[in-house]
Amino acid sequence: ERVKSGKSIRYIVPESVCDYISKHSLYRDVS
Repeated sequence: ERVKSGKSIRYIVPESVCDYISKHSLYRDVS
């Protein structure tokens, strides 16, 4: 939910996980 709404997940997931998500643009709408 938090990721989909575009809110920061930096404080609820490890930094490495957040970085991975950012690199692969996961949980983001391609449109």
